[in-house]
Amino acid sequence: MQPMVRKRDSLVALVAAGAFLAIAGCEEPVYPVPTESYSSIGGFEITRVGDPDPGPYSVGDAEGDPDWGFWFPYSIAVDSEGDLLVTNIRGGYLERFIPDPDGGAVWDAYWIWPRGRQEATYQLFIESYPDSTYPQGVVLVSESQSEMGLVFELGRQVHKLALPDPILDDSDDRLPRNAKITQADILTGYPTTFQPGPVVYYPPDRIVYTDVELSYLFHIEGDSVTAEGGGEGDQEGKFYRPLGICVTPDETIVVSDTYNHRLQKFTLEPAPTDPEDPDYDPLYFYPFIFRYQGTIGEFGFNNGQLSSPFGMDTDAEGNIYVCDTRNARVQKFSQDGELLAVIYGSGYWRLRCPLDLAVTEEGDLWVVDAFIWYESWEDEYVPEDQARIILFRQD
Repeated sequence: MQPMVRKRDSLVALVAAGAFLAIAGCEEPVYPVPTESYSSIGGFEITRVGDPDPGPYSVGDAEGDPDWGFWFPYSIAVDSEGDLLVTNIRGGYLERFIPDPDGGAVWDAYWIWPRGRQEATYQLFIESYPDSTYPQGVVLVSESQSEMGLVFELGRQVHKLALPDPILDDSDDRLPRNAKITQADILTGYPTTFQPGPVVYYPPDRIVYTDVELSYLFHIEGDSVTAEGGGEGDQEGKFYRPLGICVTPDETIVVSDTYNHRLQKFTLEPAPTDPEDPDYDPLYFYPFIFRYQGTIGEFGFNNGQLSSPFGMDTDAEGNIYVCDTRNARVQKFSQDGELLAVIYGSGYWRLRCPLDLAVTEEGDLWVVDAFIWYESWEDEYVPEDQARIILFRQD
């Protein structure tokens, strides 16, 4: 009988071990704990369409027309003077705000994109960088397809331009009038793609941007395409509507793979000529390729996970900040993917729908919180739904 006892004991032990493994496998995963924290210092609101008193912060009733206000902020950049450039995707404005350290700002000027005022929404992504030829630097504007399916005269391209000087209004020498951007202001029109998305510049004269609809990634040097990659899919190196991009100081290219709920990292490398190289393609004819280097994040709601990441930026140390849009927060990662901070804000300045952000030289964050971007154009105005721009600072 002794062997039977041993056999039964072994069976019980095996079942117990299996049960332990099953229970262990059902344990909640451990999510990273942020080591840094940020607080919302303050912010300023964006005037809603039809507001009879736009105040000093936005154009509001531009040229006396109450139907055109700066209500749909979308993309933000810090210019060479430290001022904020913000695009409006309903109507085609580009506005400049002079910020203060407490999160407020004074409206300074606005420009009308060549479309003029259109009853349509079309994405305007912006990037600003210094240029010795132009005292105020230059900007890159990427214009995508409108919601009405229109193809505009200068649309579906990334444009490099020097902003024309605003004209002072004779009736009020404090506020400049608008200046309409014309073809003459455009210094370069980069190669046309189907629906160009976010764009970023890095020296000496290179830009990288996505095609949102086709899920492609392009590298431009001078005015020529030097690398192409991506395509729609959920495999490594593929995208599904990439709506954010940044380049770290060591020239790692990071893309918000928005509907795949992740960030992907790439380096720009010479196109391989060895058929044994997994990235070798005999039909590829550009001099460089985007070499996949890794992924940060996955779909979810916990720390380190993402839900529809949009705009992003990097700081001087190469840390990556991303608008975790559907999770109503910003997350900060090291370049290696370590979670450093989860940023929500608090009180009135708590994030609701962050779309884009810009990191200042001091490491502060300006975040476009465009909650009402998801509301229809005809919805009744609710003050609590005011779009705004919020300043965050590390504690």
